[in-house]
Amino acid sequence: MNIDHTRSGNSYIFAVLLKKGGGSMHKSSIQMSVAQLKKWHDKGILRYDLAFQRSSGQWTFLQESLLIHSLLSRVLPVPALYFVKSQDESGETSYSVLDGLQRLTTIFRYIGDKGFRLHNDVPKVGDFGEGSNSTAGEGYDIAGKGFKDLPEPLQSAIENYKLTVYCLEDYDMEQLEDCFARLNASTPLTTVQKARTALGSELSAVLKVWNKSDFFWQACNFTSAQKKRESDFEVLLQAMLLLEARKGYDYKGISMADLTLFCKWIRNRYSEDDQKTMEDLLEYLSDAFTERVKSLRKTNIPMVIVLSKLAMEVNVVPEDFHDFIINYFNSYPADYIENMGSGNVKRSKTEGRLVALYRGFLRYFNLKETEVLSPVYVENSQVEADSPSPVVEKVEESENTEVVDESLLHETQ
Repeated sequence: MNIDHTRSGNSYIFAVLLKKGGGSMHKSSIQMSVAQLKKWHDKGILRYDLAFQRSSGQWTFLQESLLIHSLLSRVLPVPALYFVKSQDESGETSYSVLDGLQRLTTIFRYIGDKGFRLHNDVPKVGDFGEGSNSTAGEGYDIAGKGFKDLPEPLQSAIENYKLTVYCLEDYDMEQLEDCFARLNASTPLTTVQKARTALGSELSAVLKVWNKSDFFWQACNFTSAQKKRESDFEVLLQAMLLLEARKGYDYKGISMADLTLFCKWIRNRYSEDDQKTMEDLLEYLSDAFTERVKSLRKTNIPMVIVLSKLAMEVNVVPEDFHDFIINYFNSYPADYIENMGSGNVKRSKTEGRLVALYRGFLRYFNLKETEVLSPVYVENSQVEADSPSPVVEKVEESENTEVVDESLLHETQ
C-alpha cells in the first residue's frame, strides 16, 4: 500500500508507546517557554502520534484568537500541557502530546511564517511598556493583527510565555487512554473520538495509517467540514463493518452509535488476515483512482470499498473498476438514489445501496450472480442482474443526509 510516512507520523515511536507498560505511571512537571516548545516542534522532538488523540483544527477562529489573547493578558490562565515521554531504539527521547494539541498547533501557526491574523473581536491587551505602542490605561489593540504585525515587546511576551508541562513516564496504554478521557471530560469528545477510544490504541493507529493511503488522501472527495469532523475515519469504519457483516456480523445501521458498538466488538477480533485484506483493498483502490473523484463522497465511499472486494474476487483490474465507478455514478440509478434519503445510515438503506451498486457491477461486466458473492449477508438479498435500473434526473434534498443535487448526477472525474 502506498503510504506517505510524512503524513502518517513516526510508526516506530508509536510501536514503543504500545509496548510500554507494567509499571506505575509517573508524572513530573516543568515550565517551558513557547520558544522552547517551538524548537522541540521544529526538531521533531515533539510528536502528535497518539492514535486516540483528536485531530488538530478542532477550534473555531475566535477560540484560536482568544488563546493568543490569553498569552498576552498576563492574568488569564492557559491550561497545562500533558506529554508522554518515550525513547527510540537509538536512545533518542521524544514527547508525544497527550493533551494540548489544539493549543500548541494554534500557537505555532500564529508565530510561524504563514501565521494567521487575529479575530476582529479580540479584546485589547495591557500596557507592555515602551515600544508597545499602547496608550496608558487603554492597552494595545491586537484585533486583526498577525504575529509580525505586533510590536517587539508583544512578540517577546508570546515567545517567552511559560507553559506548565506535565510529562508522563512508566505508563501502559490503558492508563494513557484513561488519562486522555479524564482530561477531556469537561469538553465532550465527539462521537468519532469516542469510537476511536473504543477501538483501542493499536487498531486506531492502524486506521490512521490507512486514512493516509493515496485513495483517501488523493481520490476521496471530503468537504472541509467533513475533514474537520474526521469523516475519513468514519467511512473507513463503515467499510470495515460492512465487510464484517458480509461474514455474518449483525448490525442495525452504520451510524456513529452503531460504529462505536462495532469498535468495541472488533477491538480484539480484527486479525492480521483482516488487516491484510483491507491493505490490499486500499492498494487496489489507490491504483484505480489516482486523482480526486467527485463521486467519491462520504455516502458512496464505504460502498465502493466493499464492492472493490468483489471486484478483486473476480479479477477485475483497477483501471476497469475505475471506469465502472465513474460510469455508474455519472448516471446515479434510481435503486441507488432511493436509498440515499433520510435515514440512509439504517441497515435497510445501507444494504439497498450496496445491492444497487452490486446490480450495476454485474450488468457492467456481464456477470451472473452465481459468479460473484453477494455484498450482504442475508438470504433475501438476491437481486436480478438482468433488470436495468432507470436513471433519476433529479433528487430532492432531505434532512440529516448528505445533499445530492442535480449536478452530482452527471459528474465525471
